[in-house]
Amino acid sequence: MFMSPFRLTFVITAYCTFTFSHAQSTTLWGMTATGGTSNKGTIFHIDPDGTDFTVVHQFDDASGWNAEGTLCAAPNGKLYGTTLLGGSGSPAQGTLFSFDPTTSTYSVLQNFDGTTGGNGYSGMVLGNDGLLYGAGFVGSSGGSIFSVDPATDSYTNRHLMDAATDGSGINDRLFQAPDGWFYGVAAFGGANQAGTLFRFDPTTDTFEKLHDFDGGLGGSIPYGTPCLAGDGWFYGTTWEGGTSDKGILFRYNAITDVFQKMKDFNGVNGESPWGGPIVAGPDLLFGTAALGGSGGAGLIYRYVPSTNTLTEEFGCTFAEGGTLFGNVMLGSDGALYGLASFGGSTFGGTVYRIDPVTHVQTTLHEFLIGTEGNSPRGDLIEVDAGTTGLIDRNEGTGFQVYPNPTKGSVMVTTAHIAHAQLSVMNVLGQVVQDRAITATMTSVELPAVKGIYTLKLRTGSKLITRRVVVE
Repeated sequence: MFMSPFRLTFVITAYCTFTFSHAQSTTLWGMTATGGTSNKGTIFHIDPDGTDFTVVHQFDDASGWNAEGTLCAAPNGKLYGTTLLGGSGSPAQGTLFSFDPTTSTYSVLQNFDGTTGGNGYSGMVLGNDGLLYGAGFVGSSGGSIFSVDPATDSYTNRHLMDAATDGSGINDRLFQAPDGWFYGVAAFGGANQAGTLFRFDPTTDTFEKLHDFDGGLGGSIPYGTPCLAGDGWFYGTTWEGGTSDKGILFRYNAITDVFQKMKDFNGVNGESPWGGPIVAGPDLLFGTAALGGSGGAGLIYRYVPSTNTLTEEFGCTFAEGGTLFGNVMLGSDGALYGLASFGGSTFGGTVYRIDPVTHVQTTLHEFLIGTEGNSPRGDLIEVDAGTTGLIDRNEGTGFQVYPNPTKGSVMVTTAHIAHAQLSVMNVLGQVVQDRAITATMTSVELPAVKGIYTLKLRTGSKLITRRVVVE
C-alpha cells in the first residue's frame, strides 16, 4: 500500500480585498486521520469564530479509519466521505460513508477492496446531475471512479483505472468543468510511470487520458485537483519533477490539447505542492507549497496567469504550525480557513483562519491529544445551516462571486447554467432580484443601498449561497 510522503504547509494569506465579517449561520466540518478513542480519527465541526468545537464521530476498524480526504455535503442534508483504511473489505481498503448531522447517524455505504479500487484518499464532489462522484486510490486495476446516488445511497463503480494506460492513484477530488466532464490527475502510472491528467464523462462513462507526465523536467506525481481559471486553461501542480525536482505549476487547454509548464518550484518559491491552485478571480490563483519559502515550512503563493507571475504571499514557520494535508477554503464571510496537520500546544494540529484584510492568522482550535483526534487532513467545508448547501471550491456548480466587497456590481461565475436561477436577498430576507443565469459568467447589478446581500444560486437539486458586501 502506498503511504503519503511527508507533506508540509501552513498559514494562508489574503485572497482578494474583502470586508471581514462572519456569517455565523454556517459551520465548518472536517476530519482527523488519527487520534480519538480508537486512535483511528474523528469527524468534527466548529463555528467560524472558533466556538462550539464538537466531535460527532469516532472512527474505528469497522467504520473505516485514517480519513485523509474531504467531506461532501449533499442536497439531502447528509455528509459523505471516504476513508483510506478499515471496513470489512477483503483486503480492508477503506470505506465510503454517510453521516446525518440531524440524527448523528453514521452509515457505511461501501467497503472498498482490491476489486472495487479501494483506499479512499480524496472524498467526493456533487455533480451537476445530483450524484456524488469520487475516486479510489489503488486496487488491482489502479483505482476507480465511482458515483453515489444520495437519494438512495446506492454506490456504482463507473470506471476501473488501468494503471499502465489511464494512470493510478487519484489523491484529490475531481473537478466538474463547464463542458460537463470531470477533470483530475492520477499520481502514478501512465506511459512514463509519472502520473496522468485525465477527464471523465459522467453521461457516457467515457474516460480520456489527456496528458502523460514525463517524470523529469515536465513534472512527476501530480496530487492536487486542477482548477479552471478565467483564461479558459486548467492549472495544476506536481509534487516532484521540474528543474529542481521540487515540482512544477502547469496549465492545460482542453480545446487545443496543449500542455505547458509555467513555473518550476525551487525551494525559494516553494517546494513540493500537494494541492492544486484555487481560483480567486478571473486572473488570480492561490495555492500552497508544502516546503520551502521564506519561513522554511512551506508557503502560500499568488499566481497571476496573464503575466505568469508567482510570488510568495505568506511564508510559514514550524512554530506557527505546518504540514497541511489539505488546501485553504474561502469562507462565505471572506476569510480563509484551513487545517494544519501538526502544530499547536500538543502538536496535534490546528484549525486556523486568515483575515484577508490584515493578513493575520488566528488559531481557532488546537487539537488535544485524546478523544478530539489529531493530524487533521483534507479540506474544511462550510455548510449553511439554513440550506445544507455546500460552500466549497470544488462544489459542482463552481459558483463564485467577485469582487467582494463591491461598489454595486459583481461578476457571477458558475460551471453549469442548465436551469440555473439566481436570487439576491437583503438582510431582511426580502428578494430584491431574481433572474435566470444563461452564461458561465454574468454581470449582476446589486442594489445601491449599502449592506450585506445574500446571493442564492439554484441549479437542479442544489442551492448554493454566497454573501456579498456592498460598500
